[in-house]
Amino acid sequence: KRCVEDLKVSSGQDTAGVLLSETASDGDGWITVGDGVDHWVQLNLRGEVSLHRLSVVVDRGDGQLCPTEIKVHAGDSDALLRPVHDFQVDAHATDDGPIEVVLLEGADETYNVVRVWFKSPTGGQVRVRRVHAAGFLFTNVGAVMGPSTEECGIIKRVEVSTNKVAKKFLTDGRQDTCWQSDGRSGQHWIRLHVEPDAVVTTLAILVNANDGNYCPSLVDVFVGDSASNLKKLRTCQLSPSGSQKCTLLDKCSASYRFVQINIRENNGGCDCKVRGVFLSGKIAPHKRTALDEDNA
Repeated sequence: KRCVEDLKVSSGQDTAGVLLSETASDGDGWITVGDGVDHWVQLNLRGEVSLHRLSVVVDRGDGQLCPTEIKVHAGDSDALLRPVHDFQVDAHATDDGPIEVVLLEGADETYNVVRVWFKSPTGGQVRVRRVHAAGFLFTNVGAVMGPSTEECGIIKRVEVSTNKVAKKFLTDGRQDTCWQSDGRSGQHWIRLHVEPDAVVTTLAILVNANDGNYCPSLVDVFVGDSASNLKKLRTCQLSPSGSQKCTLLDKCSASYRFVQINIRENNGGCDCKVRGVFLSGKIAPHKRTALDEDNA
């Protein structure tokens, strides 16, 4: 079973079939036909799937065919698509080769249609190697779908201590956005509601040392089955180098309804900036099965 019900492309239908393929070989990929900026891939998602993560693989070794601008539009139908994210791919990086660009991760909304637009440095043809989609398949209660052995994102909902309008930036998969607290030092927290029937395996946050005294330097991790009765699991000292994903929990295997990150210190500053939060785990076999399509 797949996350994607149907795949459409703006042109180059003869090469589009490889986009959802599991296997890769040198030189393959979807190649558009004609010049201009109207190069896109559209995913029509299955109605019973909630998209959790979407990424594309491009290759800087493709030179002028490698897209440098990527735009994501999503909505309930073709006619209701709206801009969601814009991305830039560094065409001048010295490391040639395939790279994965994460377009959506831990999405707060449910989409039926996602269209990804691509633009090359010259405005001409583009080549995209792969599209990866992962989501949650909702099934009837009690239906047995087989256990999920692969890790996936298990954030159901996010709460924050202050500045609630910016919490969406914690799960948008971007490094240039952030949640910035607005309150007293030592009273900032991020509370993650865990997906039902999930077993927590890893927890991490993305911070940037260049944020100075807004960058978290000491955090506590709390867990529990009730938001009013959380227990401290561990304390983590953070010393990031530039933009860095800092692991707070690793190789864990426990079921919690809530996981909360308390920012105790941030290099002497008052408010903090957190650029991403990542909670991974495995889904139990009943009620819901995680789909990691890759796209099997």
